[in-house]
Amino acid sequence: MNTNIGEWDYLKLKGVSDMRQYPYQILLENAPYSSELEYQFEIDNADDEIGWWEKMSPEEVIREVEEIRDRYTPGSGWVHSEEIENGGQASIIERNELRKVVAHMKRKYKKYYGG
Repeated sequence: MNTNIGEWDYLKLKGVSDMRQYPYQILLENAPYSSELEYQFEIDNADDEIGWWEKMSPEEVIREVEEIRDRYTPGSGWVHSEEIENGGQASIIERNELRKVVAHMKRKYKKYYGG
């Protein structure tokens, strides 16, 4: 990243439209749909925990979504992984949605944060 200008100035040059966006908002802007991620944000909003996302760095946001995705990995111990092992179509679809979201976030990270 160019060290002569601030992070938000740099992001503006890269095309971020609203400088008041948090990293999670930037990385998830125009992301593919994920019902699991939508559910997570609904819960966090209802519990007034959205500030937790707001405090995250871009790298932490990506890791968090990867952790959500990894719940669908066979052997992870989560119910979702057992559903996939048993051929559950809903869980397979959700895992694939989350994979697409993570890939989208990594592309955005590279574009806006130079990673």
